[in-house]
Amino acid sequence: MNHQEVHSYLQALQQIRLGIRDGGCGCYNNKHIIHAAYYSSVADTIRWLHAHPLNPSWLKNSLSQTLTTMIQPSIDSLHQTWNLPIATTCPPQEIRNKADLPLSIPSPQCIPHWPQHLFPTQGDFGRHIKAQIKANFFSGLPKAQQARVKAVGRHHLITHRTSHLSPNIATRPQLWQCSTSLFSLTSFYELSNEAFLTSTSLLLGIPIPHAIYLQATQPEYAKSDIWADSLLNKSKHAAETRKTTHTKFAQELTRIASECGIPTTCNESRLPYRDEGQTQKTRKRADLMTLTGGVIPTNFRFDFTSNTRLIMDVTIGHTFDLAHHFKAKTLQTMEASKRRKYARHYMRQRMAFAPMVANTLGQCGPDLLQFLWTLADHHAKLNLGFSTDNTSSLSSQQEADYRKIRGQKYHEIRLRILTCLFESVATRVFGKTFDLTCSANYYRWLNQKRHDWIPFLPNNDPISSSFLPTSLYFHLTIFTSHTQRSNLLHSFFPTSLYFLLTIFTSHNTCSPSL
Repeated sequence: MNHQEVHSYLQALQQIRLGIRDGGCGCYNNKHIIHAAYYSSVADTIRWLHAHPLNPSWLKNSLSQTLTTMIQPSIDSLHQTWNLPIATTCPPQEIRNKADLPLSIPSPQCIPHWPQHLFPTQGDFGRHIKAQIKANFFSGLPKAQQARVKAVGRHHLITHRTSHLSPNIATRPQLWQCSTSLFSLTSFYELSNEAFLTSTSLLLGIPIPHAIYLQATQPEYAKSDIWADSLLNKSKHAAETRKTTHTKFAQELTRIASECGIPTTCNESRLPYRDEGQTQKTRKRADLMTLTGGVIPTNFRFDFTSNTRLIMDVTIGHTFDLAHHFKAKTLQTMEASKRRKYARHYMRQRMAFAPMVANTLGQCGPDLLQFLWTLADHHAKLNLGFSTDNTSSLSSQQEADYRKIRGQKYHEIRLRILTCLFESVATRVFGKTFDLTCSANYYRWLNQKRHDWIPFLPNNDPISSSFLPTSLYFHLTIFTSHTQRSNLLHSFFPTSLYFLLTIFTSHNTCSPSL
């Protein structure tokens, strides 16, 4: 294993300790916040004792003095480790909002007199600490890796100025997405074992297990990369599977749109050719089309009305080139290519066009996000019986219900598309050329190459092999021996989080020396 691969595993271990919205797995190291938790609990007790004096005669010192002595080490640690200032005076009376007050640590003398609504909570300290951990992690990453982590975390995209889904240039919306939100505890979608292995490897920037297997067992792949870049970039690999996943992506979008009240079809016989009515026909056409209006806003610039139908073409692109260099503008490049190919041709037929693009990191293009948002908006209006044209006369309660249903539906269908994307990417990696999804040899090889981590779980731990998905046993490589892994797990995470780190279960042939 070369230095780049070793370094990628170490970076991934740091990445999973970030929050979900930051591109991690939410496996925070609790040792960083123990002083914040201790300070908050003792400070609350000091404040209560100030309001309810309680001094037993058998105590040498008062309870308040004892607690003041106990809290000082935590104050010093927060100050020195996380650069939090110590406040020796209470905030001015004119400050009414906590947001207007810089975060600081009230000194023991200020704790009893600090206004309750302005007193910093454990959550305030925790957010500050986690922000610093994230900043420290990003500062140690190369620019390409920073772009990758930002791409899988929560971020906003804005539609292109030529997008047919935006009413005008001045009001182009910004919609958020987060690839790692699929792995949050509130997500109700679950990937197959193969898709889980492949997608988490891509999101964490580590070698793909299936590509490692191909290198070890397939002579024609022995000199190829372990990042699966050749599998995902070369169209000659599993051409039939690529076409299948392309079709499934279009079918999933069609089902979602129809379920949200916009009848849509991906039946080729019902889709118009790109050059319909032209002298020279290429017989090319897009992948799906709405059968009614309700998606395209009125736009005098493009001569669109609310009854204009939308035709769409889908594609999934890889975010790395064959040299494993990150392509930061994958989505923009794919959208521009689709617009050049289809937009003006379908506009001649008085139809709007939108490119539905996504990449292997789970990022959706701006037009795809806008389409999902429009579907969620239409669903919310239908669900509440509102007019699809005007919502300005809604009461405050109706407005709140409308926004809630729209937001929930957008999140639901975005996770649904994300699941479809990751399953499609995994299918392309496994492919028809190396179709080993049901291969007993593949799973036998994975079993032989991983260490058995189960003995390190305490006997009374409720987590057992019967409760864990298969993919967690066969995941990625990082640690050389049982002893190294056990020591690191004990030092970084509590017992209840052991099973989350099985994504780094190692195999003998790819063990870096730490």
